[in-house]
Amino acid sequence: MTRRKTKDLVCYLEDHECGEVLAQLLESHPDLRGETNVIAKSLLGDVSAEVTSKEVAKQVRDLGVDRLWGRTGRKPWGYVEPGEAAWELLEQAVESVQNDMKRRMRAGMESAAEMLCQGVVLGLYRVEKSGGGEVVDYAPDFPLETAAYTVSTLVEMYPKSRRRAAGRRIIEGVEQRCGEWVKVLQRVVEETIPSSKRTKKRR
Repeated sequence: MTRRKTKDLVCYLEDHECGEVLAQLLESHPDLRGETNVIAKSLLGDVSAEVTSKEVAKQVRDLGVDRLWGRTGRKPWGYVEPGEAAWELLEQAVESVQNDMKRRMRAGMESAAEMLCQGVVLGLYRVEKSGGGEVVDYAPDFPLETAAYTVSTLVEMYPKSRRRAAGRRIIEGVEQRCGEWVKVLQRVVEETIPSSKRTKKRR
C-alpha cells in the first residue's frame, strides 16, 4: 500500500500565522532560539540605503491625486485643506520605513537602522529634486522636514553621549548626494545633544 505524502501546510500560512507557529515552536523547543536569532539577525541586518531610497521615492510618487481629493473639502469634523491632506498622505507613505528603522534600533541593530535612515533621507531628496508627483506639490516642505525628523528620531534613540557620533555617521552616508540639506541635518543632530555639551564644544 502506497503511503500518502503529507501536504506541506506551512507555505499556505499568512504572516501572522507563521508568527504563531514560530512562537509555539520556540516554546516547545527552546534549544532552537539560538539558531532562530542568527536567522533573525541576518534578515534584520539585510538593509541597503540605496534600495530603501528607491522604495521611499516610489511610495511617494505612487500617491494618486484622486486620493488627495478624497480627503479634502468639508468633513463632519470641519474643512480639510489640500495641504493638510497631502501631508497626511505623505506621512503614511514613509511611515512603514520609519517604523522599520525604529524596530531595528530597539533590536540593537544600529547599523541597519542607520542605513534605513539614510535611505529615507536619500529617497526624499530624490523626490524633491526629481519630482515627487502632484501630492508633493501641495506639501513642498515635506521632503526636507521629514528627512530632518527621521534623522532626529533615530539619533534621539541613542544614549545622549553617543548622539553626535551617530548623527555624524548618518550624515556622512548622505552628504555627497544631498549637499544643501547637510547643514539642516547637522543642526538637527546638534539639537539632540544636551546643551552643556554643545557649549563645551564651542569653547
